Amino acid sequence: MKRVAVIARCTDAFCARLNDGLVAVALALAILNAAIALQHDFPSLLALALPTVDPETAVSINEF
Repeated sequence: MKRVAVIARCTDAFCARLNDGLVAVALALAILNAAIALQHDFPSLLALALPTVDPETAVSINEF
């Protein structure tokens, strides 16, 4: 019975390390995915954030 407890404890420690590693990989993939999506959509996001201004009147052309 003691041997089963030792094996269970070792297995639990291994699974905990494996889980931590998978969390790190998932976090890295999420950051990479967000960076690629931001790079792809950055011009349209920038257009939403910065309104187009008429150079003669200095008034925004965009409708709000």
